[in-house]
Order: sequence, then C-alpha cells, then structure tokens
Amino acid sequence: GGRLRIFGYGSLCWHPGSEGVLSLAGKKQEEDEGRPMVTTAPGRAVGYRRCWAQRSADHRGTPSFNGIVCTLLSDGEVRKLQGGDPADGKHPVSSTEGLIYTVDPSLANRCLSELDFREKGGYARDVIDVVEDGTGETVRALLYRGTPDNPAFWRRALLDMPLAAAVMSVAEGPSGRNDAYLLSLDEFLTAHNQPRGSDGGPNHSGDDATGELARMVGSLQTDFRPYFLFGAGSNEHGQLLLNGVPGDDNGSESTKEAHEVSEVLLVTPRDDKDEDHE
Repeated sequence: GGRLRIFGYGSLCWHPGSEGVLSLAGKKQEEDEGRPMVTTAPGRAVGYRRCWAQRSADHRGTPSFNGIVCTLLSDGEVRKLQGGDPADGKHPVSSTEGLIYTVDPSLANRCLSELDFREKGGYARDVIDVVEDGTGETVRALLYRGTPDNPAFWRRALLDMPLAAAVMSVAEGPSGRNDAYLLSLDEFLTAHNQPRGSDGGPNHSGDDATGELARMVGSLQTDFRPYFLFGAGSNEHGQLLLNGVPGDDNGSESTKEAHEVSEVLLVTPRDDKDEDHE
C-alpha cells in the first residue's frame, strides 16, 4: 500500500522516542538511497479539540496516583461532555495543531505495532482528515485517541482545570514527570503558533487549555501546595462533601452512600521553607 500517515497531537509532537520507527524522522537511510523513510510536517485536525482528560497510570503517573495526559475529541463530543447539544453548529470549528508523520510502507506494520504498545492506556486507533500547514492539502491520517467511553477517561479533569493542574504539578511515572509532558507540548505549540487566515488566529485554536494549564502548574509549584483527599463508603454525616445538605434525612440515597471514590482538592499557600517540587 501507500505511505502511512500518523497524526501526533500529544507526546508525539515533541518526543517520537529514542528508538523505534518514528525516531527515524528526518534521518537518511542508506538502504533507501539516502531518502528519509520517515518525515514530519506540522498540520492540524479540523473539528477536533485537544483535551486534558486521560488518566495515565503507565507513563506520567502510577496506578496509585494517575497523571493526566491529553486526548483528541471531536467538537460534538466536547459539547456533549459540557452538557450541550453535540449537533449544535453555532460554535466555531476547532483546529488543533500537531505533527504529521509520513512512514515508508516497508515500516508501516512495525510502526503500528510500536504505537499500539505505546498508546495502550485507553487509546484506540482512529482515522481522520488533517490539513498540512505548509501546503493546505487535506490528507487522511491515523491517530490514537481516548474517547469518552474508554476506562481511563476522566471527565472531571476536562471540566475542572484547577484539579487537572494540581495533579500534573506533582504526578510522576515511568516516562517522567507529568509537568514535563505538559510544558514540552506547550513549547511545541508556542513554536508553531503561526497566524492563519484573515482573523490572525492561532493554528491550535482547538486548544485553549494547554497554555493556561502550564501557567497554573507553574503557579502551584511556586506559590501553593495541593492536597488530594479521597473518600468512599458511608456518607451518613455528609463527610464526603457530596451534593446535598449534610444531615438532611430527605436526601437521596446517592448522597448517603458513595460506592465510587470522591476526590477533593485542597490548596494552601507555600511558605518560604517549602521545597520547590515534591
């Protein structure tokens, strides 16, 4: 078949890996007469938005304290999660910046096998249209994204930016610190923030969260200390801070018992004796 196109919108924008097929990007291969077998070009996914709503227990967090990484959701999926009408066409169409990898056919199967393992934490293959920034050409590309029905999806992180920032300010996993993932992607987007169209808008207009999260994480690590409180089980006295009035005998059964963990964020100012990052 033809060449394989991969659209990267998360760590693939800045870290293809030190080994594997995508690490060959831009490198000339003698067995292919000096022609690179993997190339990259900036591009964007139209109608999709980058969302920080995917738990990471294997890369940027641990099973006991998950980190948060990004996924790519359609505009309709985001509107539905926010309580709106998925079919509402009154809102602007998102355009999310990323990196398009083009892989030689001889390496396609190996590349997919490597990505299947790398993206095993709730991500699945999908194929969408992407637009190359340099040429304006629309091409089909494969990507890995975590849809809202995958078990690692965390809707609250999407809707509660302070909580997401607090988690990313402290989480760490086998692939490194969560804040490094966030800041590296923010640097990539800043470098590729070229005006487009008559409105002069950014190429990554489908991402209004990454820069703000990066600023919030910096503030948390400098000025504040987050504490994460977890509770589940009996809520007879309202101690789990669920919806409803504590002590109200007429409250629904769901406010008296919590069979899923309830998570509460508490943030306090740091003092001069606190270390910069723990």
